[in-house]
Amino acid sequence: MAASSPAGATCRAGTAQGVLLACATVLVVITISPLFPILPRIAAAYAANPAYASLATSAVVLPSLLIGLFSVPAGLLGERVGRRPVLIGGAVLFSAAAPLPALLHGFGVLLACRALTGVALAAMLTAAAGLTGDYFPPAERQRWLALQSGLPSVAAILCGAIGGFLGDIDWRLVFTLNAVGIAFAVAAVLLTSDRFQRIDPQEAVEATAPFPWRFVLGIGGLLAWASAVVFPIAYEMGFLFAERGVAGSSAAGLGSAALAAGAMLGAMLAGFLPAGAGRAKLVLGFATSGVGLLLFVSSQSTGVALAACGLSGLSQGMIIPVLATWLLNGTPLAWRGWAVGLLQAMLYVAQFASPLLARALSQTLGAAAGMRLYAIAGLLTAAVLLLTGRRGGVGRGGAGRQPAKTPPSITSSAPVTKRAASEQR
Repeated sequence: MAASSPAGATCRAGTAQGVLLACATVLVVITISPLFPILPRIAAAYAANPAYASLATSAVVLPSLLIGLFSVPAGLLGERVGRRPVLIGGAVLFSAAAPLPALLHGFGVLLACRALTGVALAAMLTAAAGLTGDYFPPAERQRWLALQSGLPSVAAILCGAIGGFLGDIDWRLVFTLNAVGIAFAVAAVLLTSDRFQRIDPQEAVEATAPFPWRFVLGIGGLLAWASAVVFPIAYEMGFLFAERGVAGSSAAGLGSAALAAGAMLGAMLAGFLPAGAGRAKLVLGFATSGVGLLLFVSSQSTGVALAACGLSGLSQGMIIPVLATWLLNGTPLAWRGWAVGLLQAMLYVAQFASPLLARALSQTLGAAAGMRLYAIAGLLTAAVLLLTGRRGGVGRGGAGRQPAKTPPSITSSAPVTKRAASEQR
């Protein structure tokens, strides 16, 4: 069972709390993105041992795998001891482990620090998403979740350039960026409080509801599918431009920046479009991804290809906050830690596996042909979501037809709560 909640909030969470919780996602970007430009330098540093050199990429993405493995335990721990202590504990562990490779040498030390960093991020991300649901009502919740999706895009644009600059001096200096975790830990202590947690009559009724397995797994499955279908262009950018005959890495760098800018805009749209248009946003997100990918592989100029990257990025920024909002609005408070942990696990395991799957597909068919398949998958997903909505799935016509305690799937007509019915329209 969940840890007992305060009887009522004595003060209201505001901008400071929302921004702080959103910044937890930025730490993931700071941990991983600046290392991609310096991968050759990391491999060269351990060239004396070919096994270490070949594992350089694995060391960079290792935190993603650990986030996936430890998100559910972190969610359960948050239910037991409270999400605030888990957030602060994760921030302290991150501050201690993430910057250490700048000081300590040895590949084993690097792997250990990266693994501990992943565990810390799992705790922070799960607790931050849960606290966003605890602190803010549904109308505000969507905007803060959208910020959690948009801020990493801004950070990715900056971190890639900074990582390359520091790597030219000494690749270990890139790990000093992770010292920002100290500031996050201090802010988490000062700005979070159990007094901000909201308890309303609807949540009190939901306290005895069973865990909505079908609902949570349905959202998690759709999120994992989106990660597999919508994000591969980011992993394959360099290979895509190489197939087009564009030499060097500058075009791929511009494409990555266009993706990040599009994702930021998509997150803003997800936050400011009507809260009841959740399904419409998903349809738009998957459709935009498909159109962007088709435009990229069929374009004859680099300028059009970069515009297509921005269009694909739009979908990336829109889908995740919509699904996260559905999850928080439709999960009883007593089970929110479980649900958030499970969702984070499915997302980050998918993001760890997706680059490997995309590379294998590209090596078999070619990068452009692989992107065409992803485009078709995105367009078909948009069509299925549109058709199931019109036939009485989660939408204006289908919400609330069955008792609220019936746990639905993502396309069911029976939302867990009245808030979920409103949001999923």
